[in-house]
Amino acid sequence: MKTKKPSGHFYFKAAWRSRVLLFGGLLAMVSLFFASRAVFVALAQIRDETQKRFGKAVSINEPFEITEVFDRGERHSIGETFSRNDKEWLQDFKFRLKNKSGKQIIYIGWQLEFPETAQSGSVMAYPSNYGPNQYRKPKDYEKEVPIAPGDTVELGYTPKDLVQLKAFVEKRHLLQSLTRADIRIIAIHYGDGTGWDSGITTKQDPQNSTRYIPDTPEPEAGSKVINRDVYAQTNDKIISLGPKSFLKPQIKIKQVRVGAVVRNIQEVHEGDALRSLDESFKENSDWLGRTSFQIENVSEKAIVNLTVNIWFPETRATGNVMVYPISFGNRPGSKFQIAAPFLLKPGEKLEVSLSEKYADIARFVGQRGSIDSINQIQLQVSFIAFDDGTAWNAGTLMIPDPNNPDRYIPVEATPL
Repeated sequence: MKTKKPSGHFYFKAAWRSRVLLFGGLLAMVSLFFASRAVFVALAQIRDETQKRFGKAVSINEPFEITEVFDRGERHSIGETFSRNDKEWLQDFKFRLKNKSGKQIIYIGWQLEFPETAQSGSVMAYPSNYGPNQYRKPKDYEKEVPIAPGDTVELGYTPKDLVQLKAFVEKRHLLQSLTRADIRIIAIHYGDGTGWDSGITTKQDPQNSTRYIPDTPEPEAGSKVINRDVYAQTNDKIISLGPKSFLKPQIKIKQVRVGAVVRNIQEVHEGDALRSLDESFKENSDWLGRTSFQIENVSEKAIVNLTVNIWFPETRATGNVMVYPISFGNRPGSKFQIAAPFLLKPGEKLEVSLSEKYADIARFVGQRGSIDSINQIQLQVSFIAFDDGTAWNAGTLMIPDPNNPDRYIPVEATPL
């Protein structure tokens, strides 16, 4: 009995079906690969937020050593990565500092910095102090004793500080989403009237014992001596926009006032950005306490939350540039409603006076140098929230994150 051979048509159909099945299988594998990859990336991102690390900003000639860091009672070393699965890391943050100098330390100025916040503006940092300085009351440091050479002191935040730190950071980021915190020692004062400031040796100002100035060698006989206070008073002052401004701003700063003198800020286009034409003027060293500026809502929406940053470019000489934020109102839908309600309608103007914040600004700048030595500031609107829930951040239009009302995402990143 002969076996009937399949026809060529049958072979063609069978081959075609095999190829279809193979192609379908490949498509399924590719789809599975990308789906798995998406899940893996998402899980990796979640895991990344649980991997925390403490770092340290390094300066030259450091007269101290940070020996240990503690979080929720657990001991960690600088640079070590550890897991923190709960939402409240830094709740019991402390670190130990050893005095490596040959002198008695009576004051330490330090801060905790969050490098990841640079993606939404300036690096956010929360300062603290140990020991006496001109902005603290005796009851604030009555238990903070001097630190002898070779001894170690434990530094950290009070429960009140931690509440304020969280509220401060969460104006821009969820604290639990940040994975790194860096300790920066800003200034140290010794019992003999000398000090250390971000790598620079300092000494008490003979004319004002609450101030510390660079300890420069005494000039040789016959050389010209420059009085630092006179220099600060007679040097030109500058108020400008920056360090970067953007086209299509929602707020404009057009006018500044120092005392009774009103100055207009002139702007020019440079590519996709605006730059202010800096105009210098002469003023006394207390000029910041008499400075105010006017902001105008040039958008078509009412503003309910606003942050203006005051940059101090001259502080780059001793480390990262110092930036002082001034905020108004609260973010819509946020669970952190800590400020007074604020509303600036389209076309309305607001006068912002630095005199009300001058004591706090002086304390802030005073961690690295004297407020009297500041000759230049830059004004920058960094964040705006509107009454319809949208926002503007450094030139980018934002909307609330559907999964987190305290976080904003760019409009372009809206999920489909």
